[in-house]
Amino acid sequence: MKFSPSTGNFYPDDIDYPTLPSDLVEVDEAEYAKAMARAPDENFTVVDGKVMIAKDPGPSDEQIKAMVAAQATRLLAATDYTQTADTAAALSNAGDFTAYRAALRAILRDPPLEPIWPTVPEPAWA
Repeated sequence: MKFSPSTGNFYPDDIDYPTLPSDLVEVDEAEYAKAMARAPDENFTVVDGKVMIAKDPGPSDEQIKAMVAAQATRLLAATDYTQTADTAAALSNAGDFTAYRAALRAILRDPPLEPIWPTVPEPAWA
């Protein structure tokens, strides 16, 4: 049995593959059995030519902040329609949308790791 770190796949010896990755490492049956019995939050890694099981570290702080910023951008876009003059004049709660969008822009400027998302107002048509 072989394992490729670049593909994350195992390659049994009894299958004839047309091509194989160049980074294959030998894996014994015990390593393979351990890999197949890993927990859902564990991944494979190769250390000194051996397949090891490691906990998935999850996203980094920077990745979390990028996801938070992307969500804030999506939420802002979803209420863009409230910012046209005609729509704002037709909303009796246009100020609620202004406050909501200001809170989202504050999150977007400095994305926190654990944001407290403002509640989107329901449009109240005048």
